[in-house]
Amino acid sequence: MLKASRFVIVLAILGLGTARSAQAATINFDDIPTPLLDTAVAITNPYQGFTWTNFFAFDPDTNVYAGSGYENGIVSPGTAACNCTGVAASFSAAAPFSFDSTYISAAWRDGMTVRILGRLLGNTVYDQSIIVNHTGPNLVVFNWVGIDEVQFASTGGAKASGLNFDGVQFVIDNVSVNSAAAVPEPSTWLLLGTGVALLTARRLKRTT
Repeated sequence: MLKASRFVIVLAILGLGTARSAQAATINFDDIPTPLLDTAVAITNPYQGFTWTNFFAFDPDTNVYAGSGYENGIVSPGTAACNCTGVAASFSAAAPFSFDSTYISAAWRDGMTVRILGRLLGNTVYDQSIIVNHTGPNLVVFNWVGIDEVQFASTGGAKASGLNFDGVQFVIDNVSVNSAAAVPEPSTWLLLGTGVALLTARRLKRTT
């Protein structure tokens, strides 16, 4: 019994030693070139270690965006990201990560709902909805851990007066993530599983 327990403990130590180191980052999109005014460019994948779906980068320094959330939603000077086609958007990674926070604003509407899902292997782990306006960004703190995808979907609200266009587009900036935070490698689980199985087999043998 003692030897088997020690074996499991050694495996745990070795396995946990292979856990990926956490890498905190704030993604501000400012390094994405937007050469044409009034034009949003699809984010090229991979970007900052993630795959971005239906997300575009834009520079709001034009009259078309004046007074809208495209302008008011900027946090770090320069470029931000949006679901410029108005459809659901997401970012994902091959390995689990933590999603700490982001700034979100509506582009053209007030009282618009943005529903955010944190998912792992296709299953929803977290689900949160927020109300946003065009007048400025909301800092939303999530502190979601152990996910591999974040999905955004926007609905509702009413067009803000005095703006040029309407739609359920939203803007995000300064996305705070922590890649592979405290996530063991798959080999860790294999080693631990093997150790537990051996310990269980040893106990069964002693009881027969």
